[in-house]
This record gives sequence, C-alpha cells and structure tokens, in this order.
Amino acid sequence: MNTAAGAGNGLGALFESLAAGAGEVAQRKMFGYPSAFLGGYLCFGLHENRLVLRLPQERRVALLAAGAVSEFAPRAGRAMTNFVAVEAPLSRDRSELAALVAEAVAHTAALPPKPGRRR
Repeated sequence: MNTAAGAGNGLGALFESLAAGAGEVAQRKMFGYPSAFLGGYLCFGLHENRLVLRLPQERRVALLAAGAVSEFAPRAGRAMTNFVAVEAPLSRDRSELAALVAEAVAHTAALPPKPGRRR
C-alpha cells in the first residue's frame, strides 16, 4: 500500500515539513516514497507509514533499546543496517521528529561523498 507516495495526505505533508527544515537536501523518491539525500546517500524519508532515518550506530542501538524505533526492513527479513524506522510518525511529537531528522542530516553530512553517479 503506497499511501505516502502521493501528495495530499498527512505523511506527505509531514515529510515536506521535515525536509523544509533539513537544509539543502535533495528530494527524490526511494522505494516509491519521498526521500531526502545528502552527498548521494539516503538521509531520511518515508516508507509505507514509517519515517526512515540514517543514524550513527550508537544512537540507533540506544533508540532500539528504548523501543523508540524499529529496525528498517523494506523487504521482509532484510534490515538496512544504517537505518531505523519511526512507526506511526503522525502520532509522534513533531519537535522529536525534527530532532531525529537533524541527527540524520548531521550524520549523513559527515559521510564521505558517495562515489558513482553525480546528481
């Protein structure tokens, strides 16, 4: 179910709001959902009804242990190592989500530029 891919729903508006406050991220679709990229890397985005974030290992482990996020597995049984998913982000505090996005942006910005295609 591709509920977030189109404009006009709450998740799409949430993504736009978070992306607007994230600085100079490049927006495009990933897995058919709105996503933000920095240096060629996926930084954050939507997938189904979740907000997906690239975070440092230590932070991911802490958030997972606290039950604040879940592993991000876009395909059953295949978790993406550097990412977590915030379930039901529309029910979460917007300032909390913005802080997580800021962490994702800072972490992704610190990565070396991704080799390969230029965007």
